[in-house]
Amino acid sequence: MPGREFQKYAVRGAYHWDAFRISARRHNPYLAGRYALTLELLDKAGVEGDRALDIGCGDGALSFLLAKDGWRVAGLDYSGAGLGLARKNFGREKASAGFMRGDSTMLPVKDKCLDAVVAADIIEHLREPERMLDEIARSLKTGGAAVITTPVKLTDTPLDPEHVREFTEAEFRKMLEARFSGVEILLSHPADVMARYNKTYRIFGVFGRLRLYRYIYNIMSSLLGRNPFLSPDKGGGYTQMSALCRK
Repeated sequence: MPGREFQKYAVRGAYHWDAFRISARRHNPYLAGRYALTLELLDKAGVEGDRALDIGCGDGALSFLLAKDGWRVAGLDYSGAGLGLARKNFGREKASAGFMRGDSTMLPVKDKCLDAVVAADIIEHLREPERMLDEIARSLKTGGAAVITTPVKLTDTPLDPEHVREFTEAEFRKMLEARFSGVEILLSHPADVMARYNKTYRIFGVFGRLRLYRYIYNIMSSLLGRNPFLSPDKGGGYTQMSALCRK
């Protein structure tokens, strides 16, 4: 089944790059935390080569971090709009990567040709997620690694209308362990932090609304280097999973 052309890039532009902004208003600590864990897990994997594929690269923000970290990156996405933004931003930053349009369940690469694969919050959008996992396993060299991230399933019906299927940690682990020799899952993004980040407060009782903690957390993450989404859970549970999968 082919991918879908999401409208989010037409509406929001290259919004994933907000993870890099030093701004109380525009910074995105949720994405910044997810990207930090992806790079941390890839570094932990200690693969020998440097060829990486970013599945669902969108506007190229994570691909840019991978390139800065020394990877030879190829970005794959079904969204022509997203790929256009990726090429534009890479040109602006004078960074190097290859971008191609394609389907995550039919990767246009040879068997055992990649050292690393990342698929950041893509699997929940797929009707046949197992096909993407099979393709990742096929394309990785022996000794290679993949980092796959996804939200934790919190409700029977996904809260995000763009999500086809979400997973519990047990469901996620079962799918991964059927295809990879080693799987390590990190839980992050505490639910209480997420709730405060999205909560609105009335200004002077009735006039307008203010997301107070959004500004506080944006400052903490972008200016002080302390990302609340990477803090320990205090009893409310986690909302995000990042899996290191070894071939």
